[in-house]
Amino acid sequence: MNFDDVDSDSLVELVEICEDTENIILKLEKGFNSELFKAIKRNLHNLKGTCGMFDFDALAKICHDTETYLERYGERELNSETTDFLLSVVVHIIQCLSEQDGSYLEKIPHPPTLEGLSEPLPPKSQSSELEGKVQVKTNKEAFYKNQLDLDGLNIYHLDDDPALLEIFKFEVEEIGPIVSSFQKVSELREGLLQSGLPDLIVIDNKLANGENGIETIKSLESLIPSIPKILYSAYLSNEIILEALAKGAYAVLQKPLEIEILKFHLIKIKRKIYREKYLHEVHNFLAEINDRGEDPSFEKVEIVKKARKLLTQFK
Repeated sequence: MNFDDVDSDSLVELVEICEDTENIILKLEKGFNSELFKAIKRNLHNLKGTCGMFDFDALAKICHDTETYLERYGERELNSETTDFLLSVVVHIIQCLSEQDGSYLEKIPHPPTLEGLSEPLPPKSQSSELEGKVQVKTNKEAFYKNQLDLDGLNIYHLDDDPALLEIFKFEVEEIGPIVSSFQKVSELREGLLQSGLPDLIVIDNKLANGENGIETIKSLESLIPSIPKILYSAYLSNEIILEALAKGAYAVLQKPLEIEILKFHLIKIKRKIYREKYLHEVHNFLAEINDRGEDPSFEKVEIVKKARKLLTQFK
């Protein structure tokens, strides 16, 4: 597989489809739901199509074979063998895309035979489907409540107006994050050295002493490229937006800042942090298994599932 011609946004989108599929599979463990079952097939179909666009033929074939298996399996409760198989497919695809290493696809097991399942396929009943819908609703609400929890998000804010710094700090800390305020670029740099890296830096474009936000972002991008930087300005134009994005801005917003628009970006950044943390946990689990000389494929899905469920524990 050649990842050179695929932009990072497309890879992130593919990973997010896999993550959504994994969440659906875990929900189906609690009880069958026809719409969720169809959603898995839909996601696999979308993955197959997107992988085909990028000539990821091996990955597209895996998605196609898994989709075909589910068609033959039929709309019914997932037994343990099928659940573990589907999770193994999704986990290894995520590892393949996240680490840009096609060798993970070789670890995906063959699907269990429909004729030789160790557990009988249970009949679908109205009561089990109703229980599944209730459980799915509960899980979904809990999942998104955690996703929207912005407590602990660390933001550095640079603006030469002390009144705006105070207003920003008050409004943003009302929704959960912690804000550190700076009036000068030198103060911001000192804060980075003394207090460590934040999760996000928000910068006004027009600063005192001839400094500006775009050039500040450019200089910071060379030092800390992994930290998102949002620029805002009262005088936006297409030229300013394009220049800011080209020099490393995560987003460019209109001044005065609207808290709901900022919150939208904060949620995306928090989700990115979640993804990086739980993928790191999965990597550590798999590395531990490999160090013991064991095969981290089909029979080790339970360990991987535990790592993935850590998603809901990161604050």
